[in-house]
Amino acid sequence: MKHDLTDTTFIIPLKIDSQDRLNNLIYNLSYLTKNFNTNILVLEADKISRIKKIVDKYLDVGVRHIFVEDNSPYFHRTKYLNMMLNLVTTPVTVNYDIDVLFPVPTYLEGQQLIIDEGYDLVYPFAWGESQRLVFQYNPNREDFLQTLDVSSFKPEFLKEASSQCGHAQFFNTNSYREGFMENESYMAYGPEDKERLWRFFGLGYRLYWCDSLVYHLEHTRGINSWTTNPHFAHNMREYEEFLSILPDSEIKNELHLQKPIHPQDAGPNFVDPEHIKKYYSKFKYMDKYKI
Repeated sequence: MKHDLTDTTFIIPLKIDSQDRLNNLIYNLSYLTKNFNTNILVLEADKISRIKKIVDKYLDVGVRHIFVEDNSPYFHRTKYLNMMLNLVTTPVTVNYDIDVLFPVPTYLEGQQLIIDEGYDLVYPFAWGESQRLVFQYNPNREDFLQTLDVSSFKPEFLKEASSQCGHAQFFNTNSYREGFMENESYMAYGPEDKERLWRFFGLGYRLYWCDSLVYHLEHTRGINSWTTNPHFAHNMREYEEFLSILPDSEIKNELHLQKPIHPQDAGPNFVDPEHIKKYYSKFKYMDKYKI
């Protein structure tokens, strides 16, 4: 039985840089289309398409493939997320990493929390030790392909890790756009997941973390997925400049450690949303999009 996620669009940007990424794409398209009636945008940026034949198999179940010719070795993920966000027509958008999976009820909860409960940004995993690493040699990967059920990943073959703000996020589509979308100053690997969290928190949006696990399908780490990215130093400077608008240095020093409390409880001196709006007024990337 398929579940109704027709009010949701998954936006998935990718650049196939290894067989691991290709495998993870197959895992995810198979899993999502088996379990949900939904909308999936897959944007591939590369010299040539490496996934067209794979994605074409899913065209009749809500998957759309967008190919952008890009000869750069560096993947501008934030830009391509914005390109897809600009195409979304559903009330819920999921910024989705191709390397993650969640239990089926978690996807349904993410949509429900936004549409029925009024949340703006939902993380479909618990803050803390909720990540389960599924390494390439995990013997249960083949079992998962047969069942398309995350319970196929047995605990004894998983490694526990911490998670706070990456992987995937469910957004109220209007809030995602009005909250300045993705900051295109970040290129390839960087701290944009942290910046996005504190930006939306500081703007006064409602955030929620689900009580769920995230299964992280491990993959080869190239220049677009580690600190070896030559843009990493620039990305960190951009993040530090953003943090400089937060007035409380003690809070700034602890941001990477503490789960945010509700803005109303943070005190009047946490950050004035107008400071964030002013900071973002210097960026011109949003001029390209219809907001």
